[in-house]
Amino acid sequence: TARAAIESLAENFSDGVIAPAFWFLIAGFPGILVYKTVNTADSMIGYRTTQYATFGWATARLDDFLNWIPARIAALLIALAGQSTKKWNYIVMDAVRHRSPNAGWPEATVAHSLSIALAGPRSYNGKIQDLAWINGKARHDLDSVDIDAAIFLIWRAWGLGLVITILAGGLLWIF
Repeated sequence: TARAAIESLAENFSDGVIAPAFWFLIAGFPGILVYKTVNTADSMIGYRTTQYATFGWATARLDDFLNWIPARIAALLIALAGQSTKKWNYIVMDAVRHRSPNAGWPEATVAHSLSIALAGPRSYNGKIQDLAWINGKARHDLDSVDIDAAIFLIWRAWGLGLVITILAGGLLWIF
């Protein structure tokens, strides 16, 4: 669905673009290596099942820790790109209600920037999960036009992030 595509786009902007850049700036290539190893392990075994309870829990918590700052940076970049910084209080309220300590930040920012509702009830493996809505009073019926708008928003945020990363990298290199 369009809602799932937009949520995935927002979260992957944080996890797949901002976090690796952040860890590169902090620790160079070893930072990216550690981050991507933990992030990939979380994707593979970070589920709440008995099969992965021990290792899955550890990788999920470590991934949460490593993404804490990048998720908020991603949200700030999206808010700046979407000119939604005036909605920051609402973004924060929705972000902290999300089931993930990090994914809610970019998702809430995209939702408020585009005046759409994300998250909410959904079906996993045939079971309905009653998850909280993000920007729940906004429009729920999303389509390909909303996906295009989200892609455009993320490209703008990416461009802004690229400029900031280059400047920050240059400053770190100089000093």
